[in-house]
Amino acid sequence: MVQKGDFTLGGGVDYIEFTSFQPRYVVSLNGENRIGQHFTTFFVLDAARDYLHFGPGTIFLPLGLLLLNSDESSFGDFLSGLLFVGTSLEHIGYSLPMGHHAEIIPYVSMLRFRFMWDGPTTPGNGNYVSGSLGVKLQYLFKERWYTSAHVEYSQLYYSGRPGGIESGVSVNYIVKSNTVK
Repeated sequence: MVQKGDFTLGGGVDYIEFTSFQPRYVVSLNGENRIGQHFTTFFVLDAARDYLHFGPGTIFLPLGLLLLNSDESSFGDFLSGLLFVGTSLEHIGYSLPMGHHAEIIPYVSMLRFRFMWDGPTTPGNGNYVSGSLGVKLQYLFKERWYTSAHVEYSQLYYSGRPGGIESGVSVNYIVKSNTVK
């Protein structure tokens, strides 16, 4: 499975249904930065017609890509710390291994930006900040390749505070690995 120091990228499809909004399917780009034996941070970029969702981790993605070729210098350590701070605000999870090929990761997300538009009756002008609690199941099916499925409950931070469910599946690739050569 994903190990300490690994960086992954993946893509998939999610289904989102919030109170007071039309349900929708979205395309998802996601990544994971394993910062310890069990702790991990995620970033997500979801998009569809009249919908966009991202968080601080998405903004810090270029720094993660820079780390792929960095050596163990103090500048690389600085960037790792910056990446951790940025992505931990979006998603931070704790890996519970289930053998050598699977893991369950409960996670919390404190800060996400969502843009949802359902026409002129859209509450809050369509711009929202939200947080989520969820769980992800990951299964390594080939060296460096794994699939994941997740389900989460999200809460919008605004008057009326509608909540919603998001679930999805993705295929992911371990781009940087400290254990797989």
